[in-house]
Amino acid sequence: MEGGSTNEKIRAYLENQGPSTCENCGGDIQIESCKLEEIEGEKLYMMEDVPGLVCQECGEMWIPEPFIKEFEKMMVSAKKRHSRKKRNQ
Repeated sequence: MEGGSTNEKIRAYLENQGPSTCENCGGDIQIESCKLEEIEGEKLYMMEDVPGLVCQECGEMWIPEPFIKEFEKMMVSAKKRHSRKKRNQ
């Protein structure tokens, strides 16, 4: 997978290597842009336009691991910035 953005590379991988049927219900799977959200306390962490596999029958969603890891890093970074701002006030 040479050239292109990370999203394009992951979409190409999912098209060629991802499952075609849902492991949960057997429904058809499509690649869609997804949104990752996590709420901790009063804070909402969100990442949009993440390519993922979504079952058209049951709605089960699979997000590639690189995006999950990036989302987790983003949350840690945001928590650190928020903590520094609180200490400086």
